[in-house]
Amino acid sequence: MKKIIIVLLCFILLGCDSEKKEDYYVLSFDDYTISVGYDNVEYTSLIFDFELPEVIPGFEEVKDVNVSFLGKDFGIASFINEEDEENESKEAIISSLSFYLKDVDASSIKINDIELDKSIKKNCETFNGNLIEKNGYACVIEQEVHDKDDVVILYGDILNLDQDTVDRIEIRAK
Repeated sequence: MKKIIIVLLCFILLGCDSEKKEDYYVLSFDDYTISVGYDNVEYTSLIFDFELPEVIPGFEEVKDVNVSFLGKDFGIASFINEEDEENESKEAIISSLSFYLKDVDASSIKINDIELDKSIKKNCETFNGNLIEKNGYACVIEQEVHDKDDVVILYGDILNLDQDTVDRIEIRAK
């Protein structure tokens, strides 16, 4: 009887620590959602078009992959094989995504179901981020999830007169 209880407790404890998509920052635009650090290539390819090698060696990252959405350039992504052995690329996890808002024709862009404001300062307040004011504005929003640093960086356009306007978004989970 004790062995059964111990085994059940182990299953319960192991199940409580499992990763969930909501643990990471979830980017939403229109009817699409993606969670950098959680979603794999198989899921990501339902949203974006991109090319990867058929297999990725263990603990290797494929960087600077151009991704498109509905035939338009969207941005640049990286994918990582988090296993210690070679795997098919469909098992790789999206580890970063960077894109310019002008390249995204979306009615709204959200992080964790909170719609982003055009102002970097307001977004920084909303998400309790760190505002950086050097050669323009940027906001760093971060958390730690399952031994990964999950980071969203909102960049302003340094060439625009209003540098407080969100121009580019970068999301990383490494």
